[in-house]
Amino acid sequence: SETFSGSWNFGPEKNSIIKVHELVEKIINEWQEGSWIVEPNNDSKQINETILLNLDCSKAHFLLGWKPVLDIDTTIKLTTQWYQQYTTCDIYELCKKQIYQFNEKMYTL
Repeated sequence: SETFSGSWNFGPEKNSIIKVHELVEKIINEWQEGSWIVEPNNDSKQINETILLNLDCSKAHFLLGWKPVLDIDTTIKLTTQWYQQYTTCDIYELCKKQIYQFNEKMYTL
């Protein structure tokens, strides 16, 4: 059906949209180590970007009734845990555990 063809955007709720520096700080905090610096751009051909880059998820909201399950803090926590553990544990069990955590959140909505 043409209704469901084309591109789709899936992204966070408005209350989970944060600035890049906030994301970096949250990841460092969750990881419990690390630091970052912003290096100045000395390129004379500097690109001007928009202040806010945001996905328009209205098609998924209205046509599929879709909404995100995880907030930004839970997303960062699960992602960070996965990257910290995937080389040192049973990856199947780690993924299964996180899928169960996701499902618990999904079914309590």
